[in-house]
Amino acid sequence: MSDLDHFIRWYKNPLSVLYGDDDAGFPILMITFPLLERYLRNLTEADPKTKTFRRALINIFPVLLDDPTAEKFWDIFRHGLLHQATLKNIPRLRFAGVNNAASEIQSERSGFVVSPVKFSRRVISEIEADFTTFKKSATERDALAQIY
Repeated sequence: MSDLDHFIRWYKNPLSVLYGDDDAGFPILMITFPLLERYLRNLTEADPKTKTFRRALINIFPVLLDDPTAEKFWDIFRHGLLHQATLKNIPRLRFAGVNNAASEIQSERSGFVVSPVKFSRRVISEIEADFTTFKKSATERDALAQIY
């Protein structure tokens, strides 16, 4: 079985099951953000704290517009969900939410709303279109898992 087959079986297919559950927004994002992070790290060969990484994030989600907005989004959603299992509360943020928004991300000065299903589908689509980048690893430690 190929690495792409594993990706589909381990991530894409289980996510597609979760997409039908209106209460699965956080789990969907908690699976999707590490996939996106791996892809963007491999694409840019840069850490998420860099402008290079955030520019690549903006290229996928242009609604984030600029570096400060992309940084704030990553901090609220990626760091919040994966470090504390909730959205991170930051100063001067009026709202951040998860719902069935009209697009993957709705961004305004005062906050963000993310559609977990649309966001996840977009990330999965980006990865499948450039699976070689997702698959590559800088070290043996980062290689994709194999079943033996």
